[in-house]
Amino acid sequence: NQTDKAADMAIDLYELDSSYANTRRIATLHLEKGDYEEAIQYLDESLEKADNNSDKKEVALELAETHQQIEQFRQARRYARQAIDLDSDYGEAYIRVASIYAASISHCTGGQALEQEDRTVYWLVVDYLNKAKEVDPSLASNANNRAQSYESAMPTTEDKFFKGWESGDSFRINGEVRECYAWIDEATTVK
Repeated sequence: NQTDKAADMAIDLYELDSSYANTRRIATLHLEKGDYEEAIQYLDESLEKADNNSDKKEVALELAETHQQIEQFRQARRYARQAIDLDSDYGEAYIRVASIYAASISHCTGGQALEQEDRTVYWLVVDYLNKAKEVDPSLASNANNRAQSYESAMPTTEDKFFKGWESGDSFRINGEVRECYAWIDEATTVK
C-alpha cells in the first residue's frame, strides 16, 4: 500500500545507478500510470542497456505494444520486427504484428463500416497469426482464436467475385488499398 514510496525509491535508485534493471523499473512505473511517451523514453534506454538478446527482444516487444497504444503503428511494427530479428522463433512478436495491423484497420476506418478493401488487411493479420503458431506451437490456441475472430471480417466470396480476387493470388496491402495502409506495404494472398 505504499506505491508512491516505492516509485520514489525506484527513481532514487535510477538516479544513483541507471542500470538496465533500474531503467526497466522506471519504464514500468510510467507504463502503469499510462504515461506512454515517458515509458517509451525509458524503454528505449533499456533496449540500449540490455546485454542479451532475451532482454532485448522483450523490451523491443514492449516498445511495440506501447507504440501501438498511442497509435504509432509504423514504429510499433518496427520494434516488433526488431524482436523477430533477435529471435525468429519469438511467436509473441508475430502476434504483436498481427495486432498492430488489426488496430490499424480500426484507425483507418475511424469507426465507420469496413469497406471490401479494408477487409483485405485481415488476410495479412491471419498470415502473422499462422506464422506465430508455426514458430511457437504453444501459441496455437491463442493464434487460432484470434484468427477465427478475424475470418468473419475478411472479404466474402461475393466480395472477391465482384473485385476479381481469386483465392491464392498475391495481393499487396499498401496505399492502393487505402492511403492509410501505405506504410504496411506487404504482400499476402487472397484467402
